[in-house]
Amino acid sequence: MRQFTPKTLFFCALCFISGTVVYSQEQLPPAANYTTQLHRPSIEIGAGVLSYFGDVGHLNGTTQYSQLNWGYNITMRNPVSEAFSLDFNAFFGKIRHQENLPGQMINFESAVKMGSASISYNFNDILPKQRNINPYLSVGFGTMEFNPKTDLKDADGNYYHLWSNGSLMSLPEKDGKSDEATTIYRDYNYESDWRELQGGSGAFPLRTLVIPVAAGASINVNDKWNVNLGASYMFAFSDNLDGINAETAGVSGVNKANDALLYSSLGIAYNLHHTVKKNTKLHENNDDYFPGIDLDDEDGDGVVDAGDECPLTPEGVVVDKLGCPIDTDGDGIADHIDEEINSDAGVPVSLVGVALTDEDLMKMYLIYSDPSGNPHYLKSQTYTDSIDKLKNTSRKKGYRIEVIDSENLSPEEIARLLSVPDIKAIETLEGMDFYIDNVDSKYEAVQKFLKLNQLNIPARILQPDGEGYFELSASEIEHAAIFNDEENSDAIVFRVQLGAFKYKLSRNVFKDVRDLIVLQGNDGLTRYVSGSYSNIQEAAEHKVNLLLKGYEGAFVTAYQNGKRITLKEAGATVDKSEDITPQASGKINPNLIKYSVKLGTFAGRVPAETLGKYMSLGNVRPIRNTEGETTYVYGSFNSMDDAEKGLSELRTNGFTDAQMVGEFNGKIISAREAQTMRGDN
Repeated sequence: MRQFTPKTLFFCALCFISGTVVYSQEQLPPAANYTTQLHRPSIEIGAGVLSYFGDVGHLNGTTQYSQLNWGYNITMRNPVSEAFSLDFNAFFGKIRHQENLPGQMINFESAVKMGSASISYNFNDILPKQRNINPYLSVGFGTMEFNPKTDLKDADGNYYHLWSNGSLMSLPEKDGKSDEATTIYRDYNYESDWRELQGGSGAFPLRTLVIPVAAGASINVNDKWNVNLGASYMFAFSDNLDGINAETAGVSGVNKANDALLYSSLGIAYNLHHTVKKNTKLHENNDDYFPGIDLDDEDGDGVVDAGDECPLTPEGVVVDKLGCPIDTDGDGIADHIDEEINSDAGVPVSLVGVALTDEDLMKMYLIYSDPSGNPHYLKSQTYTDSIDKLKNTSRKKGYRIEVIDSENLSPEEIARLLSVPDIKAIETLEGMDFYIDNVDSKYEAVQKFLKLNQLNIPARILQPDGEGYFELSASEIEHAAIFNDEENSDAIVFRVQLGAFKYKLSRNVFKDVRDLIVLQGNDGLTRYVSGSYSNIQEAAEHKVNLLLKGYEGAFVTAYQNGKRITLKEAGATVDKSEDITPQASGKINPNLIKYSVKLGTFAGRVPAETLGKYMSLGNVRPIRNTEGETTYVYGSFNSMDDAEKGLSELRTNGFTDAQMVGEFNGKIISAREAQTMRGDN
């Protein structure tokens, strides 16, 4: 088989580079060209020139004749992500070639059929989204059928004999009867089967495996049609596409390498769209309906955009007549995201529809109320409703022990707090508050209070009265203390420390961490601690979960009698000694931290005009926070420089309020915080 020549290599490289160069011009096409970049398949029909690389033409003959071969293809491309697609290809073509040897003419014709599947990469994850030219690379695997024939005789059945003067004669040149030979002419009818000439059907199979490697570019005409230019080199696992192999009798100089084909094509592709039935029922009883009204249905929920109060509903979600997702229990959370679809009527719920516990309501009350009980500015109606319902619930049944002084703690004071197994923390407008709540009896509350005093942690006991809390007097505490037994002070508490940072991180970074305690020490370190366990196995399991979420600096700590102890002292088997002196630690997986451009934040429904502008950009995503607000962001960048370019481009195109932000695990953080966490400073 013929190997790649410089000419062939140059052609393939030129095909790919030309597409990339044009692509890099970063043209900004009209919005219609990229507003609907959905993951939908496309069907391509193409045709092109088929080049053959094999034995014929390389047998050291005197003359070879290259013929123009044609092929055509039908391809279905199925996107599986922004950058990759799974392609299925059917190819049909015919190859011919001829070479003249001394006294002999070698030629063949073979129809080829190939079916293959391949993976394509379109650079969409590293190149600008707004473009008309899309380069691609692909590699696949398939099978090819072929059936090589040769033209040995003319129309009258005379065999061809090639004489030294280049003539085709009816007899050999050195035959004794050569003077009786007459000139004959080729009929180009490939009547003889190469396989039969070599011994029949057992000579070689007519099917082979093939690896197609392709490169090219797709040109966007509009949102439905593309023009594709490409070249595919097909590596066959057979040396018999031309019928010639190392065992072929009468042919010398045969290369033992396999044959190959190069298909250079031009195709046109159609992007498949789903068809939405017009919702005429919406207008059956509407006298003002006109047939010419716009009946587009962008989200395909059966409610036209003009009457859809909830645009861009996810595919497959059941909606009401206004186009909004069904909410069976009426808790304000649509069924498709409601994790508790039959919540009791009137019970406040979280953003995933789960009924809020007393502890959840207490956290909300503390965050959004001042010490006198007057609510501050509330960021969403969810919190307003929750506090109104808070006053009418019977949740204030347990005693509460609050730590009085919790600011600028020393490392020793921090160790005392963390050695208390049921201590909790909540961030208020004034800072961090530490407490123990839901204590059933006064005597148990006093016991825990005395334990805190024993550890030199100043505290107070709050008793519920139905409307709020009042502080238990010293005499009541003294009276209740008589009946208390000494609490076990030798218990070991295991926790997982996410890190001790020299800078304070926003709460958004740790939204997916349960039982988080934030301790700001007087040593300049802010510690982030999660969980409270009586055995190291549970703590280790929690640590693994945090590592998987990207908190790569998480490690297990142990506390006893108000002091931090080593894991070895706690009874754990460790490979090396543990340093428990206060020091900066903590690392977050930088691969989970990205930069984005924030377009806007909305507490309710987004104006249709604004949403349309956002969607016209492509690569715009909504991110919902726990306060019921939705932020729309553009792009996902690995560097601040790329994000700044995207921000500049957006502002140039009229999005003057756009801002650069960071993202970690699907949560919005500040760009400066992302830069610090990634170590891009």
